[in-house]
Amino acid sequence: MKIKRNILISLIIVFFAILLFIPSKVSALTAGQLDAQDGHTDRGKRPKAIASIEDLARLAKTSDEFFSDDMFNFIQKKFTTTREDRPEAYNLVNTYCSDDKHGDTRENYATARYQITSIIDINLDGNGSCVVHYTGGRSYDLNQVINGTYCRNYFYRVAYEAYLYSRVNVTDSDPASAKNTDKAVGAAKERVQQTLKRGIDNFGAKHGDLRRKILNACELRSNNGFDETSYRDIMQDAYDEAVTKGKGLKYKARIIELKSDLTDIKGGQYAQSQIVFRGAVAQKNIKIKKVDADNTSKGLAGAKFKFYNTSVGKWLNSRGVANQTEAKAYQFTTNANGNIAITGATWGQYQTKETKAPANYVATNTGMINISSTTGSAEYNYVTNKKATIDLGIIKRDATNTNIKLSGAKFTVKNTDKNKWVNAQSGLQDTPYEFTTNSEGKIYIGGVPDGNYKAYETVAPKGYQVTYANGVTLKKNDWTTLNDNPVLVSIEGTVFLDGGVGKTNIRNDMFNNGEGINGVRVVLKKNGNIVSEVCSGYDSDGNSTGSNGKYKFNGKNLAIKQNELSQYTIEFEYNGIKYQSVVKNTAAAGSKASENSSGRDTFNNKFSTITAKTQINENNVSSNNANGGSTIDYKYSQYPDEGRYESKVIYSTTKKDKNSKAYSSDYYADDKYHMTSYTTEAGYYLQNQAISNNTISNVNFGLYERDLPDMAIRDQLYTAEVALTRQDYGKTYSHVYKYNRNDNFDIKIRTSDAYNTALIREIYKSDAEYNKQNQGALKVYLTYKINITNQNTQINTTVNNIVNYYDNSLSIVGTGTGATIDQAAGTVTLSGNMQTSGQGVYNTEYNKVNILTNGANEVFVKYEVSQDVLKNMLNGDIKLAANVVEINSTTAKKDNKGYTAIDTDSAVGNADPSKRLQNVEDDLAWAPEVIMKISSDVRTTKGIVFEDATSEEFKEGQERKGDGKYNSSEDKKVSGVSVKLIDVGANKDLGNAAYNYNSSGATEITAVTNNEGEYQLSGFLPGNYIVVYQYGNEQYPVQQYQATIYSQDRENANYKNKDTSWYKKDVDTRYSDAIDVYDNKNEYYKLPNDGSKTRTEIERTWASENDNMQHIKYNTSINNDLKIDAFTPCMDFQYEKDDIFTDNAELDANTNMPYDVNNIDFGIVERARYKVKIDNTINKILLKSAEGNTIKEIVPSANMDISNVKYMPSSGRESKNVGAVKGFVELELDSEILQRTDLYVEYGFNVTNKSELEYNTKDYYRSGIPGSENDKVKVIVSNIINYVDNELTFDTASRMLTDSTAANEQYKWSTINWADTRDWLSEDVRNALKTDANQSKYTTMLIGKGFEQQQLKPTESAQVPVKLLLDKSLTPTQDDMKYSNWAEIVEVTKTWGRELYKSDTSTTFGETLGNFNPEKPNPENPNSDNPGNNKEPDFHYPEDIIIHPPTGAEDNTIKYTIIGITVLVVLAIGITTVIFVIKRRKS
Repeated sequence: MKIKRNILISLIIVFFAILLFIPSKVSALTAGQLDAQDGHTDRGKRPKAIASIEDLARLAKTSDEFFSDDMFNFIQKKFTTTREDRPEAYNLVNTYCSDDKHGDTRENYATARYQITSIIDINLDGNGSCVVHYTGGRSYDLNQVINGTYCRNYFYRVAYEAYLYSRVNVTDSDPASAKNTDKAVGAAKERVQQTLKRGIDNFGAKHGDLRRKILNACELRSNNGFDETSYRDIMQDAYDEAVTKGKGLKYKARIIELKSDLTDIKGGQYAQSQIVFRGAVAQKNIKIKKVDADNTSKGLAGAKFKFYNTSVGKWLNSRGVANQTEAKAYQFTTNANGNIAITGATWGQYQTKETKAPANYVATNTGMINISSTTGSAEYNYVTNKKATIDLGIIKRDATNTNIKLSGAKFTVKNTDKNKWVNAQSGLQDTPYEFTTNSEGKIYIGGVPDGNYKAYETVAPKGYQVTYANGVTLKKNDWTTLNDNPVLVSIEGTVFLDGGVGKTNIRNDMFNNGEGINGVRVVLKKNGNIVSEVCSGYDSDGNSTGSNGKYKFNGKNLAIKQNELSQYTIEFEYNGIKYQSVVKNTAAAGSKASENSSGRDTFNNKFSTITAKTQINENNVSSNNANGGSTIDYKYSQYPDEGRYESKVIYSTTKKDKNSKAYSSDYYADDKYHMTSYTTEAGYYLQNQAISNNTISNVNFGLYERDLPDMAIRDQLYTAEVALTRQDYGKTYSHVYKYNRNDNFDIKIRTSDAYNTALIREIYKSDAEYNKQNQGALKVYLTYKINITNQNTQINTTVNNIVNYYDNSLSIVGTGTGATIDQAAGTVTLSGNMQTSGQGVYNTEYNKVNILTNGANEVFVKYEVSQDVLKNMLNGDIKLAANVVEINSTTAKKDNKGYTAIDTDSAVGNADPSKRLQNVEDDLAWAPEVIMKISSDVRTTKGIVFEDATSEEFKEGQERKGDGKYNSSEDKKVSGVSVKLIDVGANKDLGNAAYNYNSSGATEITAVTNNEGEYQLSGFLPGNYIVVYQYGNEQYPVQQYQATIYSQDRENANYKNKDTSWYKKDVDTRYSDAIDVYDNKNEYYKLPNDGSKTRTEIERTWASENDNMQHIKYNTSINNDLKIDAFTPCMDFQYEKDDIFTDNAELDANTNMPYDVNNIDFGIVERARYKVKIDNTINKILLKSAEGNTIKEIVPSANMDISNVKYMPSSGRESKNVGAVKGFVELELDSEILQRTDLYVEYGFNVTNKSELEYNTKDYYRSGIPGSENDKVKVIVSNIINYVDNELTFDTASRMLTDSTAANEQYKWSTINWADTRDWLSEDVRNALKTDANQSKYTTMLIGKGFEQQQLKPTESAQVPVKLLLDKSLTPTQDDMKYSNWAEIVEVTKTWGRELYKSDTSTTFGETLGNFNPEKPNPENPNSDNPGNNKEPDFHYPEDIIIHPPTGAEDNTIKYTIIGITVLVVLAIGITTVIFVIKRRKS
């Protein structure tokens, strides 16, 4: 059992395996089938060959399978040329095969092998396609890659030749090897050219000429000698041969290219390429399908068609050959499915023509129909037909007037053949359907199935009875006419004013009790002709209706037929300016008539623009013109208590109806104001209305009072712009004053006294005077702002122009829709220029101009005030008339359509500006008068000159400087300072005096500070100014004072960076605002040459020409006549102080805002004080014997302990409370010692700079910024005078006791002649020291220059003290011997600063060089040797040396002792003299 099962499974597997190997397409051409074409198998004769080229050629010659897609399977397959058993059989001369040049010598191909490289298909689809196929199923559309149409035409020629001769060849190129599309395309082009060339080569002599032409054309690929024109001609020839003469693209061809793969000839050379080809006629297949137009899936049999070949120009016969005329053409008939199929028809394009439609159908197109055809499987061309139908029509007419067609009649229609009713879609149904006659009385039923029909009237038209209820037969495809008789009716309604008179009710577009109005004209028309007219409140017979507003047209009397109601309309005529129809409403109380929109538009347009005509006359009547040609009259009235001032239109009429009933002046008015409403415009048709008791009621008409435009205007002075041109500057200074007074469109305000108070514009007198002297320098512009408002925004009212009345001393500069105030430039610029017209004189007060506003709601007009006004105002105030504007023309629109522009309460352009308060309306406005006057204020700058407080005390080594600010509680006020305002010019490079212009000309603006230090500079023009302060007098000499500090930041900002508005900043801090001229008068500005000095010049006042150093002596004096200028930074004074724009100028004018530039202050400060001190001390006292032995050596000090020596130092020099006492060194010596002793005293001197600290830099001088150590001002004590005691002697060669290497001369001591002392000592001192012989009481006076090389900073002392040695040979005496010494500084040298400070302070003493009198050291006590309170630090005195002789001896002893001593002294003197002489000679 298991074996059977395994066998069964194996059989199943084998079965399915066999199925897998069965070809799916058994009809496909195989390699074996191809190989067997000649009955002989060539497969394998060469390696891998599947067949021979002869097999391909035979297939091409014998079978259309050559054109099948199966051939693509053989691309790249191998083919042989060898027949070993029958080599002669391979003869290609007369086959469908060719090479390029060896067709007759076949021995060359005995062992050749080929492969198919490509297949070229020409027109295989019958539509002219040219495609080359390559390996892998690739292909290229040659129609896309061939260069131009003419190359494609060659392929059509090749197909034609292939069909005729079967001779063509191929190229060697292989597009399959192309690496990209561009190369493939190029290869395809080359293949086309070579195909043509080689295909034509074998045409032989018969086609030699064509061959030559084509070969020439093929040179295109090398472009050598190519002639485009010839090329195109050749191609056209080829096309003519292949296409035109062939009657279309009639031929198709396939060319198979084989490339030599291997050959044994000639040492393995490759054989020539081969092609195998087949040509054939390209026939067409055609299919037609006839279907129902409404159901395309339903085929229709029995339709007949003829077919026309447009390419050949012939009709088809029954075999599909295009060779017949239309008359003889065969008629093809659709089968049961509606189909016609024609195969193998003549090639070409086709049209068909339907010659007979199927039964019960109509041909939809009896003309020619373009259809598609193909060489392959054809698609059906669908042709439709519609079924056969008829049309029915009914016309309903008035029996009495057949011209009247009746609408609204209803009918049902039956197909009596099928007993079916016609429905709305013209089909048949079981139930009746009603058709209704239209406005033309017609019923049209189109496209019903053919048959017999009857109509049954179910409803008659209004006013008619049913006549054809039993039916009437209808005509086919024609109208059936049916007639009825009419009925008569009356018409009535009410004319009402919606809301009632005075608007007592709320508007609702409906008639309410009490709203009826009489006097409106009501007209009944038939076909546009008046039948009757009544005045509302009456009927057509002239009888009152007994109710306001009710009217009635009597039907019997007027023969109003119901069936003619469609011809009747009712019209209502009324005052169209004031009233308009309410919204239509079909309700009983509604309004049944409306204005014709175009009629209302036309009416509105006639009054849509209103312009001025006449002003208000003595009867208070004025008039306007309307653009439609009408004149509108107004009555002017004033009601001040109610605030109403108005002009109202005068409406009137005298017209009556035909029954003499008068129409209302208000509701009807003049003809020019008439407007008409129509029932037809409301869509209200009488024939459609309900009739009760033969009357149509409630044909009402409602009016409402129209909104009318309400335009208002206001006028205000917007700005006054004052512009002063400095002709010397070439610059204009402008200021804008903005005014805010306006009436807010309120007439009560406009007519008030407060509003009409004149506005004031003041001008500075200096400006007016300047203008007087420089005509045209000053200009004043007034800009008025005019606002137009629409007080009824429901209406878009445009003001076209306004009339402006302005003072005749003004001239218009410009008009615009906008004005820009440039607050930086002080100017007003208008924008949106507006046109003006009619400018001229109005009266003696006013000029006038029309301004075309063109709908602008804001208008600006800028005027210039005349020069006459600006000059004459110097003689008194000048009043400029109020600026008056009035709306002069308006245009109204509503909903983008013209609208009545007549204003509700004013008439345009009807006012007299001089009578404006009598002609007040809201479309008339004015700005108050303007008074031009000279201001009582003047431009002023003022301030204080003060002494910036510093300490009263002397501050050795410390700075003396102020804080640079004015402090009223500390700082002194400086009087007598000259202050000038200097005009530095437009470029800030001048230094001219500023002028105040007045009636007498121009005067310089200067001042001198008063006792309070105050000054004031007034009357200047706008410009660039500095204030210059010139100071220097006995109280404040410039050598002792300077400008106080001015911070460097401020100097950088205000001077260097030229901040000309500095004076507006931090005004409450009273800074000193000026700096001294330091070294250059033109440092920042060109200052005037006023005799003042620069600071550096002043510092050189005491300088020597030799060394340019200050040499301070007793006679160094303060020059109170020296002056220095200090100057502020430039101040750019605009036209007004605070800004170049003033808002609310009226308020500023009333509150008096003066042009005061305050607190331009200047401070001076005392300069650093200078003082020097000398210290004169005893360094050592030496007593030597005649033999040179030291007897005593004394170095004075408080703690010395030397026998017979007492020491008391000098004291009280620094004290302010205790007098100065000269000390002493007291010695007691024996007589024996005195006889042979020499006294030597060495004095020591030192100097100290006791000055305050100061730096010699510009930054420190200006801003108080300390400099470097080297910048500190140093002093040199350049000369000291020493008064040598007459008992002591001076020798330049004497050597110091403390330094034997130094002598007096090394310390630059030298004696001074009495006559030369005048250079060093004051006259008082010299007089005190002078003897009768005009010599000094001091035998020896020394001048010492020992300190002249030592520059001392404040608090520094000399590093190398100066010494002086004096000596004395002592002699015995009974009296004390006293020796004094005095030293005084008589000259100080420095580079900068003031003189030495002379005044005492509470803690220090002043000093004056060269004023010490050693004879009377205490001026207060001439008999005292002590200085007392005379403590100037520039002089000093060491202690006196006092030598006492011994005491207690007898008189004789003393006498003898004296004698002895005398003898000894004489001897000593002699010896000493001899020794001295010897020493001198030796030296």
